[in-house]
Amino acid sequence: MKATPKIEMLVDALNPVEESVSVITYMLSLHPGKEIEILQQIDQKIGDTLATLQSSAESVVKQEDETP
Repeated sequence: MKATPKIEMLVDALNPVEESVSVITYMLSLHPGKEIEILQQIDQKIGDTLATLQSSAESVVKQEDETP
């Protein structure tokens, strides 16, 4: 059975944007030549999540507007 390489990182949860960027930057450095593919996949996942969150937020606002 082949071992899967693992990396453990400690991140500051109070700085989510900066820490996320640091993790992504580090992971990209481990996969030279695949940076664009990786970033495109991350972009897709973020876009999907953002669309879901925005749709949910719009539904809540609409429900609040309809409540007497």
